[in-house]
Amino acid sequence: MSFPAFATLGPGMEKQTSTRQGGELGQEAYMFPGRWFVYGIAGEAATVAQLQTTRTNVANNDLDLALSAAAAAGARTVSLTLGSTAIVKDEYRAGFFFVNDAGTEQGHQYLIKSHPAAASGANVVLTLDEPDGLATALTTSEQCGIIVSTGFDFVVNPTTFTDAPLGAACVDIADNSYAWLQKRGPGMGTADATAPAGGLPIAASNATAGAFEVDLEDGTVELPHIGTQRDTASANTEAAPVVWQIA
Repeated sequence: MSFPAFATLGPGMEKQTSTRQGGELGQEAYMFPGRWFVYGIAGEAATVAQLQTTRTNVANNDLDLALSAAAAAGARTVSLTLGSTAIVKDEYRAGFFFVNDAGTEQGHQYLIKSHPAAASGANVVLTLDEPDGLATALTTSEQCGIIVSTGFDFVVNPTTFTDAPLGAACVDIADNSYAWLQKRGPGMGTADATAPAGGLPIAASNATAGAFEVDLEDGTVELPHIGTQRDTASANTEAAPVVWQIA
């Protein structure tokens, strides 16, 4: 088995945006020195140095869905009965199909290659992007779900967290434009009113959307850790150098 190489970007490429897709949603890329990016499409306008997150998953399609037919080990398609929300063609491409409960196969996850549009409550056939197909057989007693790609319809990270932080905008990004977000390495972020001093850990802000704050780690407030402030102390509501450490 051979493994594909990750993408590399040249300086300045992280600032390019387009209304035409140029990579796979959720794809990661490396840039010297030690900077990592993730590719996606904006679900709303974003401002440079603003933290983004993945679109909130559709609640009635995310868990406890039934398979409309059993699937054998090695199968590369599964037929799923949707909840009360319709889906458009390939909305879940590069996202995941997973088994969350019941049966004996909970915990398995598979990359989605394609699917047709489907009405609410309808059966939809998901084509899996895995050459070996299902690792084990699935029965109709399994409870399953689907979740979009991390790069699909990213939005400004809200103060009431809805998903894991994805990365920071490297340039202003228009709604429905494809772009790179930075997730690891030296970059720029925007501080909220609790701007940290240099060298302190930072977390996603629960006071200002898209911003960061000092990560107090005192157990009183649970905030997603996203990096470290660099040696230049940030000023309130201003952009500042950080080292992103987003998974």
